[in-house]
Amino acid sequence: MATFFNYVTDIRTICSSHPQVAANYYGDNIQIDSESKNLYPAIIVEPAPANIVNGAIDYVINIVCVDLMKIDRSHDLEIDSKIIQILTDVIGDIKMNEAFKEFSIDPDITLSPIDPSPEFNDSLLGWSVQITATAKLQKTGCSNSIINN
Repeated sequence: MATFFNYVTDIRTICSSHPQVAANYYGDNIQIDSESKNLYPAIIVEPAPANIVNGAIDYVINIVCVDLMKIDRSHDLEIDSKIIQILTDVIGDIKMNEAFKEFSIDPDITLSPIDPSPEFNDSLLGWSVQITATAKLQKTGCSNSIINN
């Protein structure tokens, strides 16, 4: 069944399977263990607003990948390159994975850099990608369902 839970769980499985990803979280960046240097690069799968239109639902999530940067920022290019490669690998796996056959994945995907966060002493560099998957709404048994058929 094409549910938000299945969508996110399958994406987290793909992220965890990437050989360069040391940790993955669901929620927001508060989940990140900023004390442990062994847990990077890390991926955070963040929920975003979902849209319901014409009997379908668009599940939107942000996938954020972060890594530790040097204080002098001398390795930013290498870190950016590694993070972009991780995210493109994850995107490719999502688009090709059989688990997503019930979804229509939006082909237009943009990678965006994230500014270092003061919450983590400006020590994390990252990129994010927003992925939208559309699924047909399914009845759940609720008597007040928004699905008419």
